[in-house]
Amino acid sequence: MKWGEALVRSSTVLISLILIALFVVALLMLPTPYALLVGIVLVVAFIFLDAMRNRILLIIGSRNILRRKGTTVLVICGLMVGTAIISASFIVGDTLDNMIIGDTTKGSGGADFVIEAPGELGNVMLNSTLVGELEEDLRSIENVQIVESFVWSSAGVLDNETQLSDAGAGYMGLTDSLLTSYELKDINGERIRELPGEGEAYINEKLATEMDAKIGDHLTLLNGYITIDVVVQRVVLYEGLGSYGLKPQTYLDLATSQDLAGSPDHKNILFLSLAEKGEGDFERARENLNTTLQNYQEEGLTITLDRQKIIDEGLDNMATYTSLFFLLGSFSIIAGIALIVNIFTMLGEERKSEIGISRAVGMKRSQLVRVFSYEGMLYAALAAGIGTLVGLFLAYVLVNMAAASIDLGDLPLADYFTFTPISLALSYLIGFILTLLVVYITTRRISHLNIVRAVRNIPEPPLSREDRKGWIMGLMLFALGAVLMAVGIMLESQLFSMTGLSCATMSLGFLLRKAVGDRIAWNIAGVATLFIWLPLPFSIFPYSGFIELFVVAGIFMVTAALILVMFNSDEIIWFFTKVLRVKKAYRAVVKTAISYPLKSKFRTALTIFIFGLVIFTITTLSVVSAILDVGIPKLAAETSGGYDIIATTNPLTPLDGDLWERTNASTSFINGENITNVVSMQTGSGLLKTSTTDSSGNLVMNETVYNILGFDSRIYTEGNYWLADWDKERFPTEDEVWNGVLDNTSLVIVDGSMLSTEMSDFTAGPQADIGDVITMTTSNGSYSFTVVGVMKQPVLTGLFVSHVFMRDSLNITNAGVYLINVQDGLDVDKQAALLEREFLAYGMQTIPIDTVAKEIVQQINGVFTLFRAFLGLGLIIGVTGLGIITVRSIRERRLEIGMMRAIGYTKRMVVTNFALESSFISFLGIVIGTLLGISIGYTVYLEAFEELGYDFVIPWVEIIVVGIGAFLATLLSVFPAARGASKISPAEVLRFE
Repeated sequence: MKWGEALVRSSTVLISLILIALFVVALLMLPTPYALLVGIVLVVAFIFLDAMRNRILLIIGSRNILRRKGTTVLVICGLMVGTAIISASFIVGDTLDNMIIGDTTKGSGGADFVIEAPGELGNVMLNSTLVGELEEDLRSIENVQIVESFVWSSAGVLDNETQLSDAGAGYMGLTDSLLTSYELKDINGERIRELPGEGEAYINEKLATEMDAKIGDHLTLLNGYITIDVVVQRVVLYEGLGSYGLKPQTYLDLATSQDLAGSPDHKNILFLSLAEKGEGDFERARENLNTTLQNYQEEGLTITLDRQKIIDEGLDNMATYTSLFFLLGSFSIIAGIALIVNIFTMLGEERKSEIGISRAVGMKRSQLVRVFSYEGMLYAALAAGIGTLVGLFLAYVLVNMAAASIDLGDLPLADYFTFTPISLALSYLIGFILTLLVVYITTRRISHLNIVRAVRNIPEPPLSREDRKGWIMGLMLFALGAVLMAVGIMLESQLFSMTGLSCATMSLGFLLRKAVGDRIAWNIAGVATLFIWLPLPFSIFPYSGFIELFVVAGIFMVTAALILVMFNSDEIIWFFTKVLRVKKAYRAVVKTAISYPLKSKFRTALTIFIFGLVIFTITTLSVVSAILDVGIPKLAAETSGGYDIIATTNPLTPLDGDLWERTNASTSFINGENITNVVSMQTGSGLLKTSTTDSSGNLVMNETVYNILGFDSRIYTEGNYWLADWDKERFPTEDEVWNGVLDNTSLVIVDGSMLSTEMSDFTAGPQADIGDVITMTTSNGSYSFTVVGVMKQPVLTGLFVSHVFMRDSLNITNAGVYLINVQDGLDVDKQAALLEREFLAYGMQTIPIDTVAKEIVQQINGVFTLFRAFLGLGLIIGVTGLGIITVRSIRERRLEIGMMRAIGYTKRMVVTNFALESSFISFLGIVIGTLLGISIGYTVYLEAFEELGYDFVIPWVEIIVVGIGAFLATLLSVFPAARGASKISPAEVLRFE
């Protein structure tokens, strides 16, 4: 026998070594996701081989699944939720990735690279001779297959039939070779190969929809004083060339487009496509293109669109949002894990006598663990499969909800819904392994029972104060906390530091129980852990935190609150029995209903944990959403500068004359009396170079195309653009800052989007602090500025410099941005539309500031509603868990129920007893989650929103509605089981013969 056991052990070790070797090979040979997938498959294979070698134990484990079908259904429903969340997160990530790739491809018009010569007033027009030379040089580059040059710009468009217009529509000058190389299709899907005739034009679907245009409509194209009339010949699909630039567009023959641009025999854009498009092909082509373009530095030619680079950056950015889904979903996953532990703990207690007998007749502890593990493996296999499919459906619902509630402009998110086989496979295997791991850990705990007590089905005695295992566990937890804190301090990471400190405070419960007893020790641990996470007037660790900290805070805060509840249960029972004034006959019912859950501390704590964690998350999101709902309109009002409308004109067709005079003299669309004030600024653009320090302390240089705005004293004497911060040593007051920039052309004020805050890690724009030196490169040269002020407003983006600098250094005298006030009581949106129509020829586009603020609030509400819906699954887990616990507790308490009925409990009193039990558990979870959620919401406010001038808001109505909804759902879930318990016959369950 010993030889046989040794042989089995040695073969097990050999198989383990082979599987580990295969996993190492997979890590070396395959991409990380596939390597992880192989690793999970190998783990599953190992478990399966182990089960095949212990078939009797496998049969014993699988017998319970077939014998108790009702329990099997309940267990699978509980186990599948975590997998469903994982699956939904993966598929949402696939959909977002597909959207980025599809949208970038659509916006590129099918080109891999676009080359232009950007200038302060738009793309520079290049003569055809130069363009021809450039084309030859580009075609000589290895792997470049297609090079096409043409005209692409923007102009105002008026539909003379519908009288609708677009001030900034694009227009493209087509050539025969362009239509051969790139696709342009009509609305029937047929490829267009012929050019528009003289006086004719094509329009894309977007422009047709916007202006309600159709074939045969007469359009007027306006570019300053140049006007061209055309007839719509075709409507083209919004794909390929039809979607380049992702804007409404007209398509003309090349000569007509050159006439409209005022530059005959000139072009301003080149499309390039590669023959081979492998991973390294784009990088090599990019290097070769940049080398070639160095010969055309005087013309300012550069790559303005790099499709693969945009896709890569977009996927990286979307990974943040996918991670956000995973992080928020992790609350529900953790709740699902708690439910799994609860379910298998109950199964262990239900089968306690059976397990004791098995151990008494010779089953080893390791064999008992195997029996439960095999049973868990079968449950996990079924639950993971169902959960993966449920996650697929859930992701589809979430994507469509997002498409309906979040305005993504021209991005039809629902149309991009997709999933990959690797995502489904990973979801299944991760869900399977996660469930199996939790089951294994739980059954290890169950297996350490006393055989005599198990056979007699009597409870385990409480751990003595002298128990060494608890002391050792406390030391290990404290050591782990110390290590994590040390790592956090070294990396300046709030996540590691606070996690380590929380582990250290939690360890006090184990370490102090020998000296002061369980209750005092764990009260100290709970209070200490809660204290470090509460909003304090000082920072324990002065480091930046990320959203991962939100998850850790929720786990530790809810756990700490639960510890305080469980170890002060006597006081809680006393409080509720005194507070709840009921009929004399029901006093015993109330005391029993409250006492029983607190007697089964572990099971009750897990259920309260599920409720508390999910309510905590929903409450925190609700608080943050409410802060933004109130704060954004307030911020918009405070940072609007006192103006109602921001208007811009096409830099290629600047408005001649003064806008104020033009509006007052207007006799067409605008009533001059409706406009009360106009402040103008010159505008240009250039390459802004800034530097930031990354998390490792390294200096990172950033380059961004950015606006530059020239102002005069009217911007602050007639408006009130407040500064969030400024150089107070040089300029005591805000007015002095503005005056200082006007007097010194080396100084600059930047817009509020560049302000460095706690939220800067989630924004992609340039950042600058007071005293920073930033560089702007334009076609006239490079200029350095010292930042002396940062504005509050983030809407009108750009570097604010003296109008003298714009005139003398950049040779820009015409205004391009206008700050406009209208009469009180007028519809600002309507006045903005009339301004666009009045100055259509100049490409005027307007931004009604209040409308923008409302749209932002609507977008934010949509996002938070989506997240709350995603987290609503956690509530389903909580309600499901309570339902399962109620059903199982009724089965294990049949004798108690019979005794209750025998001593005078009516059926209604039995129903009330179980309803109160579940209500008490859910009530504690809801209260704990709500209070802690408000607390962490206030912490988020202090960290991220207080410095922006937002007010702290608690959305009581929303919080109460969620709480009441969860409470009522709990009652509904337990009522059928409680009603069934009331029908138990005392004579039947109390008969012992």
